[in-house]
Amino acid sequence: MSNFCFLKEWPEIKEQAKKAERLTQSDPRGACFYGRHTLERAAKWMYRFDNSLSRPYDDSLGTLIHEPTFKNSLPAGLFYKLRAIQKVGNRVIMRLA
Repeated sequence: MSNFCFLKEWPEIKEQAKKAERLTQSDPRGACFYGRHTLERAAKWMYRFDNSLSRPYDDSLGTLIHEPTFKNSLPAGLFYKLRAIQKVGNRVIMRLA
């Protein structure tokens, strides 16, 4: 059973999250890559549909999650988890380049 069943309304995000979850044991780098990719897609979705968020000057993941209206809309402590996913995913991307 997946930890992401609650994402049934967003099948494209759910599938990416489940892929990251499946890879945690067999391919940790792949899991980090897909985790970051999923976070980026979810953040972009939020900016597209939540009018209370101010769109930042560019759409890189770092800029999106650090934008004050986004950051302040998160539950306490969640920003640091998003930042960790972004950082680890960035390291994987840099090694693949």
